[in-house]
Amino acid sequence: MASNITGVYSKKAKYTNGYWGKIQYWANQINEAIAEGDLRGVDSAHRKLDYFIEREWNTSGPGKKTI
Repeated sequence: MASNITGVYSKKAKYTNGYWGKIQYWANQINEAIAEGDLRGVDSAHRKLDYFIEREWNTSGPGKKTI
């Protein structure tokens, strides 16, 4: 029998301090990929960074400083 339990972990609990840690991590990954001349690495990290920036915008909104 399938259970209808949803949201064992809420998204708010997972990122209680916002997405800045992920943004910093992926910004660093881009810089490392640039230093290595790794275009695929730059592209991959850029996509992740873009995702987490969008999540932060949606969480805190424009003009709200979270750091």
